[in-house]
Amino acid sequence: MRIFDIFYLAVSNAVTGKLRTIFTLSAVSIGVAAVILVISAGDGGKKLISEQVDKLGIEGITIYVKQSASNAGVTLGSDDAVEVAANVDGIENAMPVIIRYGSYIMRNWRGNAVMYGVDANMRGMMNVELLYGRLPTAQDTRYQSKIAVIDSNFAKEVFGRENVTGKEIQLFLGNQYHTFEIAGIISPQSDGIEELIGESIPKFVYLPYTTVQKLTGSSGIDQLLIRSDDDAVGEKAVSYLNNKYSGDSFKHENISGIRNRLNDIMEMITVFIGAIASVSIFVAGIGVMNTTLSVAVERKKEIGIYMALGATQKMIFSEFLIESALVSAAGGVAGTAISLALLYVAGEIVGISIMPAIMTVIFTVFVATVSGMLFGVLPSVKASQMNPIDALRGE
Repeated sequence: MRIFDIFYLAVSNAVTGKLRTIFTLSAVSIGVAAVILVISAGDGGKKLISEQVDKLGIEGITIYVKQSASNAGVTLGSDDAVEVAANVDGIENAMPVIIRYGSYIMRNWRGNAVMYGVDANMRGMMNVELLYGRLPTAQDTRYQSKIAVIDSNFAKEVFGRENVTGKEIQLFLGNQYHTFEIAGIISPQSDGIEELIGESIPKFVYLPYTTVQKLTGSSGIDQLLIRSDDDAVGEKAVSYLNNKYSGDSFKHENISGIRNRLNDIMEMITVFIGAIASVSIFVAGIGVMNTTLSVAVERKKEIGIYMALGATQKMIFSEFLIESALVSAAGGVAGTAISLALLYVAGEIVGISIMPAIMTVIFTVFVATVSGMLFGVLPSVKASQMNPIDALRGE
């Protein structure tokens, strides 16, 4: 028999045993679908983490006072941002940041808010997209203006539209509410997080840091923000400040590093759960072996006829092995189709694209096919080593 004849015979036998082939194919497809779903969910999780960290607008390196130094009275000053930018190589600019937690009143809405005190460098230092109005300016910082910047989702939630510049928001600072004019609207920062954990997270509001200082009666700042992903730059800045304040008082944290650590955690979880899911492919391979063994016994007489007509052991072996590979490959394709359909539906529900990478699909189908072939070796060997006379007598 030619290779084409062997392949044709394998396809014919697989189609002939419809019910048996469907069951085996289903087992393989479930295993493949499980692996693709797990890997895609992990990749989607990493993508979501990166997107949400980016939406929060904070990136780069933050420098803050250690707790022990803070207890001893060490604080950062706004002038530290200017000095660090001027004296540390690799830093073009640094922005003072004050963070306060409180509440807001806007129209007839009340809720919790995180208030970020920033300066005119907000646009260059933070990953925010201005949609309407303006961000805090140097003049706002100098004159301690009562202006605020909110995101479009917050504005739309309260007013039913995004552009609400000129409207007012009341913020609780310094033990009382103060009225601020909304000067700017930026792109949404917490919509994805709210979809995951509900609407209980506070709203983000940006103000001139000098305004926060004035209303709270404080003169220091909470941290310095440096636009850099290089930890060495952060270490240099910390060293400069430690020398200035004569002590080991400061630490730095790379926001991109936090993102990477979260992604590493997601990667570990994905690999662990993916390994568990891949067991289903192994189980499906055992099903392929069991089915092929039973087929070899049922088709003893047919095998005997092939041998009587001149088929060699290699030909019989190849026919059974190709049949196992075809069923496994078909199961892999079916599993891919199932997983893509489920991921599409899930993506439409949560509003996040979680389609698998092409290489993930190809690799998973390849593994399923190879697994089917490996588990088909034993039945193929058994079929090819049958005695022709005994095989012809078999029913």
